[in-house]
Amino acid sequence: MKLFNAYVIASLTFICTMLILVFLPQKLDLCSNTNQMCIQTFTDWLAACGVAGTVASFILSILKDSRTKKEILINSFDNKITIIIEKIQQFKDLGYQYWCSAGMKPADRDLLTKRIAGLEKDISRALTRLHNCFDILKNETHETVMLFVKLKNVATGGNFGSKMFIPTPDTCDDITENADMVISALHSLSDKAHKL
Repeated sequence: MKLFNAYVIASLTFICTMLILVFLPQKLDLCSNTNQMCIQTFTDWLAACGVAGTVASFILSILKDSRTKKEILINSFDNKITIIIEKIQQFKDLGYQYWCSAGMKPADRDLLTKRIAGLEKDISRALTRLHNCFDILKNETHETVMLFVKLKNVATGGNFGSKMFIPTPDTCDDITENADMVISALHSLSDKAHKL
């Protein structure tokens, strides 16, 4: 549809340019005979069509180029969102495993703590890059970042990383709920980017 709009704009540009080339010289008294149009011969008409066509094709190329750049930006944005969603899912799974596994050895729990902390930093960096990607969606991206901060606080709060760890199933439910909210917000961001 947007490409069709570009062709319509280019066609209107062609028509307007032709009208200007045909009637403006007469209005400005640039013609030798005021009763006739300045463009009289076939070569004059051909030259006017060539100029109008050049202007229209220039406008069309600008519109198509800006559309191509926008599509590349949206695809890049989508790829970033897909990667972040995968990491959020991993973060949710690791958090669930951490808070709901009662019989885990302390060494395994320490390793899981480090994996969760590392993944949290990866997601935070990825969200920062996403926030800087699309100026138009900065507010929506910021809201998504704040949802992730809430998820991070739930997953790494309480006695996370403590030697006196106690499994907390309620925290597992909170992690699942908050992770799903972040994933939903990321899908919404992708939909909004495609509607721009």
